[in-house]
Amino acid sequence: MNIKQAKVSDCLAIKDFLHRSWEDTYHSIIPKKLISDILSQRHSKNELLSEITDPSVLFLLAKNSRSEIVGLTTLKIESDTDLFMGRLYIDKNHQKKGIGKALLLESLRFFPKHQHLIIEVQEKNKNAIDFYTHLGFLMIAKSEMYIQNKVIKTILLTKIINT
Repeated sequence: MNIKQAKVSDCLAIKDFLHRSWEDTYHSIIPKKLISDILSQRHSKNELLSEITDPSVLFLLAKNSRSEIVGLTTLKIESDTDLFMGRLYIDKNHQKKGIGKALLLESLRFFPKHQHLIIEVQEKNKNAIDFYTHLGFLMIAKSEMYIQNKVIKTILLTKIINT
C-alpha cells in the first residue's frame, strides 16, 4: 500500500471511490435518494478539485499495488490548534487491515503543531464510532444535521494529537 497526496489527475477515481464508499457505508442509514443527492453535491468533480487544490486541506489517498484507491482521508485546518477530518473512507474489501489507522497517522505527520483533531460521525455509523473510540477519540457533542427535511443525527469526536 502506498499513501500519497491526491493530485488533480486523481479526481475521477476519487469520485468513483467515494460513490462506492458512501453507498456501502450509508445504505442502511440514509435513504438512497438522499445519498444520491449528497453525492452529486458534495462529491462533484468541481467540489473535489476545489478540495484537492485548497492549501488548507490535506487530501491523502491509499492505493494498492495496482494503483487503485483503497482508502482516503481529508483534513482541513480549522485554526492554529484544530484540524477537522472531513473524510476517512476505506474500501469495504480492505477494512480491518490497518489502512484507516495508517491514513490517520500519516495525515497527522503533516500537522506537528496542531493539538486537536475533530471528526463528525453519523450516530448510526457504529463501525466508525468503534474505530475512532478504539483510537482514543472522545465524544464531545451530539448534533443534528438537516438535509432535505431529513434529520441526520451526528456525534462530534475529538482527540488530542500533540501537546
